Amino acid sequence: MRVVLNILEHLMAAVIGCGFLFALALNFANVVGRYVFHAPIYWAEEAMIFTFAWCVFLGAALVALRSNHLRVELLDWVLPEKARRALAILIHLVTIALMIFVGWHAWSLVEMVERVQQTSIVGEIPMTVPYGAVLVGSTLLAFASLVRTIELITGIEKPSEPGPLPP
Repeated sequence: MRVVLNILEHLMAAVIGCGFLFALALNFANVVGRYVFHAPIYWAEEAMIFTFAWCVFLGAALVALRSNHLRVELLDWVLPEKARRALAILIHLVTIALMIFVGWHAWSLVEMVERVQQTSIVGEIPMTVPYGAVLVGSTLLAFASLVRTIELITGIEKPSEPGPLPP
């Protein structure tokens, strides 16, 4: 299972990297087009915003899959390992519930904009593209939290060790 998760992590990281490179190249081309040739790429800003939305949601899922989210470690400093494990499981279960809720509503929204064929104003990009980022990202976040929950319950992973106490 860990091999599949590693492949998924690398794939997500590659997609995020390509997304940022695409947005950077598109922004550069738009600046050159606008100021050198006086012919901007009219749909560039929308495409960059939608690309960044995908990068953010995939990045959040990737960070969750790697268990690298920022967190407050106040309780970690005072709780024993079993209590830290229980707290981590609880946090992941709440995250799963929240992401299922968000994903359910994102699915409804994607379905609706697909049905009415809604597109962006300038570039006429289908609005299923940015809303799909919310759907895919919340689904992957729920999956990542489920994986972490299973690993914590089975003992494959220990709860995170707290960092050093502040001075």
